[in-house]
Amino acid sequence: MQTQYAITHAVFGDIDLQAHRDWEEKVCAAAQLTAVLPLWQRHRKALVLEMLEVGIETIIVSCNTTMGISYLGQTLTPALIESIEALGIDACGENGEYHTLTVNAPLFQERIHVTVTATQVHNNYCFAQLQLAK
Repeated sequence: MQTQYAITHAVFGDIDLQAHRDWEEKVCAAAQLTAVLPLWQRHRKALVLEMLEVGIETIIVSCNTTMGISYLGQTLTPALIESIEALGIDACGENGEYHTLTVNAPLFQERIHVTVTATQVHNNYCFAQLQLAK
């Protein structure tokens, strides 16, 4: 694959989970690629606030039941991060507490418009069903 596509590096967004880094580096080495982790060892809350500051807009699409269904579909903001941290949840959700969908960013040609059409709880996680808005 590397020679067919001239790929030399793979970029990952992990912050500090060593097991993830180990796996990424192992897989990259097997594919003769260099693993790049530009966020490695950076302060989690500072990273998420920096992301918001530069205009990246995300919505929560899944979360644990500690957060609950009411968080689904909410846009990540500094105030929401404070609310999440007050629950004892990592600001970045780095431990799998929540996941987001990026709906707008400086590199996007246009915003992705989605609506939450349904929610579901399964195995202590809440999930949003999304539909592209027309």
